[in-house]
Amino acid sequence: MRNPSRIPEVLGVIEKIWQKMPDVRFNQLVLNLLDEYNNQGHGVGNGFYLEDDRYLAYLQDYLKHLQEKEAAISTGTPHHLRSQ
Repeated sequence: MRNPSRIPEVLGVIEKIWQKMPDVRFNQLVLNLLDEYNNQGHGVGNGFYLEDDRYLAYLQDYLKHLQEKEAAISTGTPHHLRSQ
């Protein structure tokens, strides 16, 4: 049996990402995140067999990137010096 403690952890990261883009519908968010994951060369298709720990690591990295980008914008870091 899979560890049920993973559920609030995964959902918590998704919630934090979604808070940063509240105009996006939930399914848009989920599908866009999976599409982005696939575009980075992971090639998991519809995500049916994607293990939660692998996807959680990606989501955490995605959130970190959003937070860094947000911090760069709020501190007035010039555009060319911001994280891509």
